[in-house]
Amino acid sequence: MSIIVSRRPSIVASDSRHLERVRNVAISSVLILIAFGVAFTSLGLWSLTILFLTKPIDRLVKRATE
Repeated sequence: MSIIVSRRPSIVASDSRHLERVRNVAISSVLILIAFGVAFTSLGLWSLTILFLTKPIDRLVKRATE
């Protein structure tokens, strides 16, 4: 009985360390995914604005050269 009592705190401590490690990895992976999502959406928005801005500029250049 005393052996089981002395072993349980170490098992609980290792489980809590493992859970903390898993939680840290999960939080960091979610933050990385959010960062990639923000980066890709900002790149997508920039490319869309560049596309929408270049079309009128091309039309103006064509009108000026004709």
